Amino acid sequence: MSVELTPEVLTQNSNRVIASNDRTAFFDFQARNRRSTWRIAAVCAAVIGGAGVVAAAGFIINLVLVLFALVFFPSVILVGLGFLAGVFPATASLRDPLLGAATFAMRGLSFVTTWPANHVAVLVAAALLFPLACWLTVRSVWLAAGVGRVLLAMGAREPRPGDAEDIQLVNVVEEMAIAAGIPPSSVRLLDLNGVNAASVGTGPAECYVVVARQLLDDFDRDETQGILAHLVGSIGNADLRGAAQIHAMLYVLELMTVVVLAPFASYPRRVARQWLAFPITSRFRSSEKRAEKARDMITLLEAHRAKMPTSENHLDDAQGTDPYFGRIGRVLVRIAPPLLALIFFAKAATGFMLIFASAPVALLWRSRRYLADATGVQLTRNPTGLYLALSHLGKCGAVIPGSESVSHLFIVAPEKAAGGPDSFTTREGLLMGMYPSLAHRLARLVRMGAVPTG
Repeated sequence: MSVELTPEVLTQNSNRVIASNDRTAFFDFQARNRRSTWRIAAVCAAVIGGAGVVAAAGFIINLVLVLFALVFFPSVILVGLGFLAGVFPATASLRDPLLGAATFAMRGLSFVTTWPANHVAVLVAAALLFPLACWLTVRSVWLAAGVGRVLLAMGAREPRPGDAEDIQLVNVVEEMAIAAGIPPSSVRLLDLNGVNAASVGTGPAECYVVVARQLLDDFDRDETQGILAHLVGSIGNADLRGAAQIHAMLYVLELMTVVVLAPFASYPRRVARQWLAFPITSRFRSSEKRAEKARDMITLLEAHRAKMPTSENHLDDAQGTDPYFGRIGRVLVRIAPPLLALIFFAKAATGFMLIFASAPVALLWRSRRYLADATGVQLTRNPTGLYLALSHLGKCGAVIPGSESVSHLFIVAPEKAAGGPDSFTTREGLLMGMYPSLAHRLARLVRMGAVPTG
């Protein structure tokens, strides 16, 4: 629920906090939120790891069922043909070869049913290594792709040499970067309606501060400096890397589903082959080519979610020019019904685990926003500037058209400020907002020494 940040509300909140005499140094806030980040990250890892173990167990069970079906049906057919051959004198000579083949098939059936019980340790090891391998793969892809590239593709331009406001923006970013002890970020501006700012990229070595040009006209220097200090502080705190890790946590569930289905369907097999090979093949590409390939692979994985059949009636409709199952996969689905159940179970389980991961992922990102606020105060030594900037952003809407998919990278969530839904959480299946309440952020700034003005 959005809060109407009227001067009366801000004054009441600030007076209540100041009256409590609970002044806190920004260093204490930083330490507190860093500890919180590690705890919540551990919870996220446990959730994803548990999902991986369940996925691996489901994969092994269904693999055994599919192999059982592939051996059982031929065995029954051979036995039936053998008895039929013995009934007719003309085919009596085929009776023994057919029954012999059936006996051989039955031995394979016995192996399929007893192997899991005899190799429990191997199966447990596979269940533990499976989510780890998927996590490392997805992590390497997202770290290479970076986050927020869509903002740069929206027409973000470099500062104009003859524009005094643009040049001042670059100077302030460089000033904050020096204070943070990191390389200066590249500056890009968006000539669009709306007021907000974000940091995008892969980390301090390759990052951008993207600012709506209208912000320079509507905000004074102290407010602009507070916003830029927050963004630069966020970059220095490795939040871009953290954002990539959050995406990896969410997409690893999708990759596990793809790997589970890869032995049985051609499209998942193609996706899994490219993803699992990326950590090795990326070493032979330049950083630009690696990032481009990573973004293509993310698009491919997203397409898989939409391409999965939703019912048995869609098995034929889902083929088209780029078949999902392929010829062999379609035969397997027909003769091994457990495989079809596996597909539907994987789709439902992925959605359920995304909902289950909602709270820790959202809390993790909220903790990083509090940390970035405290770091911004450290860089400027002016908590009031950031306070006024956040309250100003909360009042003026802060909507950047077309930025919905990266709203979590802005200093305030665009949809939250506008009173609409949080599109990032909707897109990823999360139910909890990625941003803390703006009123809570302002209250913490007051505790760090901000002086609200009505």
